Amino acid sequence: MKIDPPHETSDGSTTESEKSEIYTVSCHDSGDGLPYAPEDFPNSGDIWGWKVGKRIGIKGYFRDRYLYLPTRFYEELKSTRPTCIPSKGFASKSSVERFLLEVFPGMNTNAFFASFNWNIPGKIKDQNYPGNTEFSSDCSPKFDPAGCKAGNINCSSLQETKHSNIMPCDICCIEPLFCHDCCCILCSKTVNSLNGDQSFIRCEATVKDGLICGHICHVKCGLRSYMAGTVGGTIGLDVEYYCRRCDSRTDLIPYVTNLFRSCEQIGYGEKIMKVLNLCVIILRGSNRPNAKALLHRVQSAVKKLKDGHSHEDIWKREDTSAVTTGEVSQCETDTLDVSCVKEPSQHQISFPNFDNRLESIELELMIGKTLASLKKSQETEYRIAEDILTTQKNYLLDLYEELDKEKKILAKCSPPADPSLVRVVFTRMCQIKSEFDKITTMQEVGKGFGKTSKNILKEHFGVQAADN
Repeated sequence: MKIDPPHETSDGSTTESEKSEIYTVSCHDSGDGLPYAPEDFPNSGDIWGWKVGKRIGIKGYFRDRYLYLPTRFYEELKSTRPTCIPSKGFASKSSVERFLLEVFPGMNTNAFFASFNWNIPGKIKDQNYPGNTEFSSDCSPKFDPAGCKAGNINCSSLQETKHSNIMPCDICCIEPLFCHDCCCILCSKTVNSLNGDQSFIRCEATVKDGLICGHICHVKCGLRSYMAGTVGGTIGLDVEYYCRRCDSRTDLIPYVTNLFRSCEQIGYGEKIMKVLNLCVIILRGSNRPNAKALLHRVQSAVKKLKDGHSHEDIWKREDTSAVTTGEVSQCETDTLDVSCVKEPSQHQISFPNFDNRLESIELELMIGKTLASLKKSQETEYRIAEDILTTQKNYLLDLYEELDKEKKILAKCSPPADPSLVRVVFTRMCQIKSEFDKITTMQEVGKGFGKTSKNILKEHFGVQAADN
């Protein structure tokens, strides 16, 4: 079906009379018809609607503009082709073009866009834009639209040297006020990314083609969301940060080390205690020896700070080899002499060397190994169940296809039908019912292998459950 949009010249360009109608609009303005929406398309009297958002690009045009179907056309499509109607209007040229080609295959979309002005100019105080970077008071914040989208004057994107090796993002970064360089990916609030602010982490994992992720996250947001620190379960973090955007992990030991060193420059007061407590929260629960050693240093500094030690004494590095290597000092390993205590046998009693910290580490390692083994066994059980259930599903689907073919062959036979064909169909149906019952029984494994019948595990999954 060939559609010729109205208001176009022979070469498909916009007429001069229409250009004279162009006017600037304010944020969130809306209207109907020319110059910013088509008229008389697809039928005479059909007038499209338009609306703009808040963001204005560097050339002075709105970056967010929407196009809406005429009422008559909308009602017609709602009854005939409801799946192609957008719920909130068209937000891009490509979405309009896809719609037009779906409804009117083969139409000239260039001629359609030439019938009105897609670019809508926004009102600005100085018409010599872009020399002036201030927008009108009812529009975007007063900042350079080519810089930080969030209007953050402390954004690293305003530096002369900007990151050039960051991957493009069409998920969170297309949000109107979300800035890739200074907005937290979890709470969307800004950080001071220019002046050494250490309240956030930047994911520098290489994603593809040498490009890094580059998204940032408040450390506290990561801890609250169980995406930072030491987290059990399926995520399995050990003093790490998990990036929600690219699924990469970042080691937090270097971050905590820098944070701890910065405390020496802070001195005393509530601020330094908050920083040290944050270090403790990030490090606690870890099974890594270097994390344990660093945690010991941080906790020692906290205790000295509370006890009123001098500044030099607080940051004096202690020997933490006892925690990390199992060696302990002589003063900690002296045998407890209880020779003065006499039992009826008159034998002397002595206790073996004992260190609470070492015993704690041993217990943590023991529990860690047990949990790791449990996780591994569960993953093995999951893979077994996945493989066998998938195989059974595919086999059942193949039987359905065979039944469909056999039923079509039977339908083509003129009466009286060949009894053998009828028997084949009924036999296939019985086979499908049997296999379907089998896959239904196999679903018991969803409770876990430990709660599944031994007969089911043995017959369907080839697992021989141990007798108690």
